[in-house]
Amino acid sequence: MALVACGECSGQVSTLADKCPHCGAPVIAGFAPPQTPPKPSATTPQPSGSPLIGLLFFAVAVLVIYKVVRPAPKSDTQRATEEVEAATRNLERQAAAEAAAMPVLKLVSSSCTANSLGMVIVKGQVQNISNRPLERVRVSAGYYMADGKHVSSDSGFLDLTPLMPGQRSGFDVIGPRNPLVKKCGVEGFSEGFGDQLKWEGSD
Repeated sequence: MALVACGECSGQVSTLADKCPHCGAPVIAGFAPPQTPPKPSATTPQPSGSPLIGLLFFAVAVLVIYKVVRPAPKSDTQRATEEVEAATRNLERQAAAEAAAMPVLKLVSSSCTANSLGMVIVKGQVQNISNRPLERVRVSAGYYMADGKHVSSDSGFLDLTPLMPGQRSGFDVIGPRNPLVKKCGVEGFSEGFGDQLKWEGSD
């Protein structure tokens, strides 16, 4: 004889009984109520293996990558070579800056005259005092009233191009035909229509 749970009241009843002694519900021969599956444990399952092993592998991987990608230490010769190269570049930059600040042209002579048509002309001569040829040197001239007020400006090119180091060249810049113009003179020089050239006046 076996005891089973009643399908109505869940009380214990013999499999040989016709009805449940607790609630009177008939007992079906061979009936067994469905068993409730056991509830899963509330404990969170732990992953297999220790986390320390994963951390160890990660640390080893980082160390290997660092050894592979880090630059090799420089030798004393390499450091000395780099220091010399850096010092040379600094000297070259300083020399270039000093050269840019030095005048490249000297105004040897300059005059302000008028031609037969009444046009005012700035005539003169310059000398290349640099160590390089100067290409298409443009002369800028200004024209003024007797009280110094500016009337206009004009430009022209040297007679010679390129102007070699030490070489001299004349120039003529024809200005306006304006009776108000009483004075004129050189305002500056440039290579073509580029940056202004450094220059010095006549002694």
